Amino acid sequence: MIVSLKLANGEKTALVREVQLDPISHDVIHLDFQEVSLTETVRVQVTVHFTGTATGVKDGGGILETIARQVEVECLATAIPSFLEADVTALEVGDSLHASDLKLPEGVTLLTEGDQTIATCVPPTVYEAPVAAEAAPTAAEPELVAAKGKEDKEEGEEKEKGEKEKK
Repeated sequence: MIVSLKLANGEKTALVREVQLDPISHDVIHLDFQEVSLTETVRVQVTVHFTGTATGVKDGGGILETIARQVEVECLATAIPSFLEADVTALEVGDSLHASDLKLPEGVTLLTEGDQTIATCVPPTVYEAPVAAEAAPTAAEPELVAAKGKEDKEEGEEKEKGEKEKK
């Protein structure tokens, strides 16, 4: 957004670069401005709006994934588009829309790499419900180690008694 700032030393044309909002009241807390010349180009991020319904979504059951919501462009400050439209109607499952496919207004140059994916139509993910587990085998009853040790000790003592009696 271009604004005209009236300062003590005159009037300046500026571009609003960032707006900070209060998280609760959403009131403006801070604005960052960049002075611009109306005759020089500036680099800005422009939002991409997607239009239409992809054929792959409508007919093929695909899912439209948005990869990038903004692209970088260069143009005069007075020619900055508020958004760029991207028509996704022709996308089939497996097709992608790239930055180079965007239609730019006159005087606007795309700085984002042309092969950068903006959106893609992917096949749906198939969720398979887990198969009901067969009846779990009953667990064997745990062995009592202390009791077993005691029995072994008692058997050992009986053997000793038996050997002493034989002598």
